[in-house]
Amino acid sequence: MDKREFREFDEEEKELDESDDALEKFDKSNEISDMVLGDEEPEDNQVNSKEIEKKQDRQFLWIIGLMVAVILIVLVVPYTTNYVVKEYVNKFEFMRLEFEKTALGDIIIYSAYVPVVNQKGEITSNYRVTFRNDPRELSQIEIDEKMKDSIKFIQQKPVYISINPNMDTCEDNSVAMIILSSFLRDSGLEIKSAMSDEEYANLTGNEYKTCKDSSKNTVIIVDSGNELKIAQERTNCYKIVYSDCEIIKSVERFNLAILENYMNHFRTKEEIEAENTAKEIATKESSEDIVEENNTNPEIIADSEKEAESGEEIISGSNYSNEG
Repeated sequence: MDKREFREFDEEEKELDESDDALEKFDKSNEISDMVLGDEEPEDNQVNSKEIEKKQDRQFLWIIGLMVAVILIVLVVPYTTNYVVKEYVNKFEFMRLEFEKTALGDIIIYSAYVPVVNQKGEITSNYRVTFRNDPRELSQIEIDEKMKDSIKFIQQKPVYISINPNMDTCEDNSVAMIILSSFLRDSGLEIKSAMSDEEYANLTGNEYKTCKDSSKNTVIIVDSGNELKIAQERTNCYKIVYSDCEIIKSVERFNLAILENYMNHFRTKEEIEAENTAKEIATKESSEDIVEENNTNPEIIADSEKEAESGEEIISGSNYSNEG
């Protein structure tokens, strides 16, 4: 082998050695990669992975709970709200009756069932009454003192609703007359219409009725004025006056007064005793105030002394002479 061949052989041997070194380095790099990216993760990475899984589980449970809550709100809340509104907000007791507030479109109705009794005082059925206004607010409207204890109608004879043809023309006039006549008719009364103006009645062929006719028939006069007024003009004659076109409110206040008098028949013994006690106390206090006022009023004292000297007494507004 000459020198040239020996040199070529030596170079090939060096290239093989370099290839072996390269393979050995490659194998070491693979071992390092296996340590970093192999199947067995470092302990810190395993802890972090478990914490992430726990957080994901908690988030999942929270999402499920939120969905359940939303479903319950959608299904349960409307029902609960309607029940609460119906049973507690839209129902109330007043005048020994249970009233219910109902919406019919834009119209609000207050209704209650009134017990109907026979001649023996036994409840035989119930009658439904309705109001367009809250009866609690209607009761705040003052009425004639004489009507608080009793509103009487002549039985077996027609009740005349006599209208003033010159009263204010309002949108609810016809509705109010229907409400009034229907309530009285449902109470067992015969209802007839009339006019309180004689000239207009003769021109239109209607009956002419005023309080002068109340000895034969019960008469209800309907008119407009400067204030809402429910009064008893004379025995068996009542007057309903409305203002600012609140004719329905005036009519319903009259109906409520009739209903209130009727429901007083259902008072308990305790309620009657309490009312009588309250009246006695009020009467006593009123008498004491009058006595005190008389004792402190010089003019009344002087008049009393003169009357005593002349031998006269004042009893219930009438003068009685003492006979010797």
